[in-house]
Amino acid sequence: MANLRLRSAKQFEIDTRGRPLSPLTKGAQGGASDGVDTAARWLFGILPELALAGYALHAIVTRHTVLIGRGGRLHLHGPEAVSLGIALLALAAFGHFRYFWEEHPKLSAYAEAGNLISLLAMAGGIVFTVIKVLVWN
Repeated sequence: MANLRLRSAKQFEIDTRGRPLSPLTKGAQGGASDGVDTAARWLFGILPELALAGYALHAIVTRHTVLIGRGGRLHLHGPEAVSLGIALLALAAFGHFRYFWEEHPKLSAYAEAGNLISLLAMAGGIVFTVIKVLVWN
């Protein structure tokens, strides 16, 4: 019979605030001066957020956006499109705070406040959009 051994659960490395290190953190041997993979920080904390922010700003400026779903397309115009654009912009800010600021040694102290503010703005934009589309339309 094969020799079966139980392995202990993988131990996670802990950062200075007592949280498990994120997948972006490379540790002291990572080669980056601050111990974080700068390319991954930019890949996950800047590029997708720029694309999302671009679409959000387009919705805000043109006051028109389209949502595609299983039931077809929903065209939003006016305040509905602007509020959804604000919610998408807040989502982009949340991703930036989460994947860029939290991994930065100097900005990580401010990341939680940014996350909270962006989540509140996103919730407000979504609630306004849903109420405006379902109730006042």
